[in-house]
Amino acid sequence: MNYFSILTKVEASSPDDWTKVENVTTEDGHRQLYVFHEDAAISLAWGKDHLDGEPWTEAWSESGGFPDKKIYGHWLDIRYNGVPIQRDLVLSVDGGRCVLPSGNTISEDGKGVIGMKVSEPEMQRARLLDGLLGHSQFDRYSMSANIQF
Repeated sequence: MNYFSILTKVEASSPDDWTKVENVTTEDGHRQLYVFHEDAAISLAWGKDHLDGEPWTEAWSESGGFPDKKIYGHWLDIRYNGVPIQRDLVLSVDGGRCVLPSGNTISEDGKGVIGMKVSEPEMQRARLLDGLLGHSQFDRYSMSANIQF
């Protein structure tokens, strides 16, 4: 199995293809771990804080219609045999109601960051994590945050 085939399997999977390992904190600070049914060597670890857990806001979170405007960053690691092979920064928004991908910022003069440009694989991985967390409004939040790919 190579790097690209692992990413393809993860990106094509659905939340039903994974099992959550309960009561885990990894040695590198992740708070949740999921194991892939098809190949137990593939796992997702997530929850390690970005910016020491400090929230921030952007123009898109301020104007996106979110009751809670704060953004919290967390790392999502795709692992093979416990070794991280891909790391994404994902954004927990609206009080943890959705997890969105982080990408290249889209800015407008005088308005600040008004959205993000992400790749389709980044979008798929964030959508998978959002589903694993039991959320169901990824598309609505993506549109509100002006995420483009």
